[in-house]
Amino acid sequence: MIRGGNIGAMDVLLTIQQPVKTYDSLTNEQLKDSWATVTTVWAERLFPKVNGEKFEGDQPVNIGTYKFRMRYISGVTTQMRLKRGTEYNYITSID
Repeated sequence: MIRGGNIGAMDVLLTIQQPVKTYDSLTNEQLKDSWATVTTVWAERLFPKVNGEKFEGDQPVNIGTYKFRMRYISGVTTQMRLKRGTEYNYITSID
């Protein structure tokens, strides 16, 4: 049960994905990482997006921060990401 939350406010469908490493069978060289779906859950977005910009290398990259509330799911880590529609959000912290 979610305490302090309104279950009806959970109107954002999130797909939790984890990275999958694949290797070439001949050279044992790591190939491009792919993502596998762990589960799909309904969540409530608590904070609006906070926009900002940072530099990765020499290129500016737009960043945004969301905070979601969802039911507890065992095994979710900061190595995973959230897919919402066509947008991907990396998990930076878990409360």
